Parts: sequence; structure tokens; C-alpha cells
Amino acid sequence: MNQTFLATPADSLGFISVNATDWAVELGVEAPTGAIYSTTSDLMAFGKAILSYEMLSPIRTRKWMKPLASTSSISTLIGAPWEIYRSNKVTKDGRLIEFYTKSGDLLTYNSVIALIPDYDLVMVALMSGPEVSGDTAYQVIGDAATALLPVIEQAGKAKAQTQYAGTYTDSSTNSTLTLSLDDSPGFNVTKWQVRGVDVIGTSLLGDSPVVPPQVRLYPSDLSTSSQTAWRAVFGGSADDVAEEDALNPWDQFSLFLIW
Repeated sequence: MNQTFLATPADSLGFISVNATDWAVELGVEAPTGAIYSTTSDLMAFGKAILSYEMLSPIRTRKWMKPLASTSSISTLIGAPWEIYRSNKVTKDGRLIEFYTKSGDLLTYNSVIALIPDYDLVMVALMSGPEVSGDTAYQVIGDAATALLPVIEQAGKAKAQTQYAGTYTDSSTNSTLTLSLDDSPGFNVTKWQVRGVDVIGTSLLGDSPVVPPQVRLYPSDLSTSSQTAWRAVFGGSADDVAEEDALNPWDQFSLFLIW
């Protein structure tokens, strides 16, 4: 981060909007709240270092990137120092995506850095001028996420289709596992037979009215040099979830855990 400064750098290094009076303002005792001068490339590098565990160990990073308090908004949580926003509007399957953001505003200067751990993605918006505000910076991040995440999701599914989708068999034990992709998260387990027994058709899911339930397979991000761990979740279809949700005053209360 060679272009990040705690003191005001030379004017030639900065973006100074017309008639701006706050480029070199001194914050005094408020300086420790984040009074730094930086660039999009430096903040991108900083965000990537966090997500790749270069700043802290994986355990400490995951502990740090967690909410500490809720708010009156069901989509907004508070971390340290994160402003965490959750949205189900940016992917085709409608699952919740968390944005770990930190914003800063000083008169005509506005900034937002956003980390999206689910995609190892970092976004930065730095802007200044009389026509912009902190809301504008968040709108830029939101528009970029709405445009990028579906494309990234599609590319990821295409790669997963090539690497993992298909039918796995073990003739010696009469066992078969078939994985297919659809518009929902993870893989749809369309066939799961172990030693001739239909695992899905004979499974018990509490008091679920769905027989057989839907089984989805999700990556756990745990792997060794020769093995990869996945998590199987038994649930219902989108219609089953909607039917269960209609019976409760809160969303996604259903027994059908789809993510």
C-alpha cells in the first residue's frame, strides 16, 4: 500500500474536486477514526489481503468477520468495524449474500470498501464532488454487485459442471451418486444409492410432509491435497419452502434448509 498516507500527501497525488476545501483538513482528536488518504488499488489490495488470510490467521479472520449486534433492519448487522448488509436480490437463486463494508465520509469525500467473502470479492468506491454523497458510493457498489455476481455465479456453475457433475458409481457395493446443477445453490443430488438402498427415498426428515425430500450438496471450503469435503442438506423444493413459510410469521422458518 504505497499510496496510502496518514498525513496529507502532495496535491499532485490527490483528487481535489473543484472548490473543495476539505482535501487537507485536520481532524484532530477524530483522526484515529480512520483519517487516511488512499487509492482504490491500495484498498483493493488491503481487502484481498484480509480475504486471503495475509493479515490474520484463518481462524481469527473468520471470527473477526462476524456480526456482533443486530439493528432494527432485518438486512443490516453491525460488526467491528463492519457495516454488514445482507441481500437476496443479487443472485438468481435468491440466497442471502453478505457484504462486509466500511464507509467513510468527510464533507465532499465519500468512500466504501466492500468485502464479499462468498465470492472472495473486494469492491471499492472512492469519490468526491458536490454531486455525490455516501449514498452514491453505496449505489455504485450495489450496481457493480448486481451486474457482476450473476456472471461470476454462472462462470462458477460452468466450472463446477465440468469438474463435479455426473454419476459416480461403485459396482462392488452397488452404490451410485448422481449430481446435477440447476438454478438453486449447490448440486442437486438426483440419485443416491448405497449398497442397493435408496438413501433419499427412505430418509426421514423430522415431520416433513415431503416424501422424498430434496437433497442438495454444498461445498464446505475444507480440503486437503487429495480430498474435498462437502455438506449434504435434506430439504424441500422452493414450493415446499413457500408453503411452510406461509404458515409462519417469519421468512425461511421452514424445516427445509436450502442453504
